[in-house]
Amino acid sequence: MPQLVLNLAFEGGPPRSIRAEAEAGQPLLEVLRENGVPMDARCGGRGLCERCRVTLVAGELVGEAGPVPPGSEITSCLCKTVAATGTLSLAIPKRSLTTEKTEVVADFRLPGGGALPSLSEGATASGSCAVAIDIGTTTVAVLVADTASGAVLARQSALNAQVAFGEDVLTRIQYASASPENLARAKASIAGETLTPLIGKALAEAGAPPPSQVVLAGNTTMLHLLCGEEPK
Repeated sequence: MPQLVLNLAFEGGPPRSIRAEAEAGQPLLEVLRENGVPMDARCGGRGLCERCRVTLVAGELVGEAGPVPPGSEITSCLCKTVAATGTLSLAIPKRSLTTEKTEVVADFRLPGGGALPSLSEGATASGSCAVAIDIGTTTVAVLVADTASGAVLARQSALNAQVAFGEDVLTRIQYASASPENLARAKASIAGETLTPLIGKALAEAGAPPPSQVVLAGNTTMLHLLCGEEPK
């Protein structure tokens, strides 16, 4: 397939040059996401939230009103590539990326409001651990617990990478139900981009062996998307 060269200038970060496989008429947002740029489009790419803004520095794009002039700040989901070859130069602000800092927490509570116990200083784990995972629409929390005492060995949290496809449950359902490819992307973003690194970090922090048990909790849509099941 012909290649489109993307020259990307990131606010506060190093530039990148990417050789992308794209089709003429493909939405710019889709091209960026497929090539590892974590664009934030919480409306599901419908042009409603205007979070996925970029500036066209050079190259050809077409928007709803026609060709996009260089120097214009545009909503990437509403613009399409003109050709599958050539060069596009874009400037991308921090606010357009899902990697922008967001406060997340990794706090679990017992029924009745009590906190889980932590290992006291100098205490050691039993050698057997379990992992508890809370998949929230916005944030994901992972906790490693000692199976003998219930004590917390480590905890990690992060933004749910699916935020890039929609801020709430309904927009995620709309996005994932639009095509099998979208459903596969939604599954990969939670399983591969979010959970796998978080579990690895938590186990490394705890110095724990592979867990004997893993328990996941989440609303119905989050669990459907994790399993790659059509949620509509």
